[in-house]
Amino acid sequence: MFLLFDYQCHPIVANRLHSRFQGWLSGWVKSNVTNDQESGCRDWLLGRVDGLHPCTTTCESVTDTAIKHNKYSVKWDKDKNMQEQKPDDKSREDEQNTAS
Repeated sequence: MFLLFDYQCHPIVANRLHSRFQGWLSGWVKSNVTNDQESGCRDWLLGRVDGLHPCTTTCESVTDTAIKHNKYSVKWDKDKNMQEQKPDDKSREDEQNTAS
């Protein structure tokens, strides 16, 4: 009996707590984070920053038990990674051959 009640109440409680946290977080972001910092963070999450491994990142809005959040998916560019690794592998083989 209690499990059924908990099962029915959980989405309501989760939404209430999520709303309270989002309200607090929004206020904190407004007072502590600049627009440049926020866009820099978004660019970093999407892989649009120099110095990261080549990849394609997508952001999808997902609603799970009435709570909306972002789901990030990363697809690594294998061709570019392979081209970057080939000189390293070759230099390692050269080092091993000279050490022998």
